[in-house]
Amino acid sequence: MNIVRIRTAEFGDIPSVVSLWRGMLDFHYLRDGRFELAEDADALFASHLEQALLRNDHRVAVALREAQVVGYVHAAFLENLEMFRIRRYGLLSDLAVAPEMRRQGIGMALWHAAQQWFSEQGISSVQLNVSEANPEAQEFWRACGFREFLKVLWCDLA
Repeated sequence: MNIVRIRTAEFGDIPSVVSLWRGMLDFHYLRDGRFELAEDADALFASHLEQALLRNDHRVAVALREAQVVGYVHAAFLENLEMFRIRRYGLLSDLAVAPEMRRQGIGMALWHAAQQWFSEQGISSVQLNVSEANPEAQEFWRACGFREFLKVLWCDLA
């Protein structure tokens, strides 16, 4: 049976997570050129993940099918400005599942793992960014209970 297991990411998972992240960003770039990455983006993201694995305010979890990483989620909590009642909030930095593994509940399992971690940290509100050019992701996040909050506008000055 092909059961998916969710666990905290380890340093040895970084190459697989980078590969999933790259696939996600390549997908977005094909739909919107503003997702263009720097030449050394993979190495920079790997370094970012290394730092996240060492921090208590970040959680990176992976989904494993047998011994293969087939998805990941990166969650963090941030301090809000002092004038707001909600002092800390969660940020779901990204979540990706290998294309051939989608629509099998892996993304939802990763979201639930992040949600549990947020709850353990005393976080009651979570936000994320989702591309306007990715209606499938918008649908997924709405199914997870997310609703529109802010609109991000973009202006190219040059």
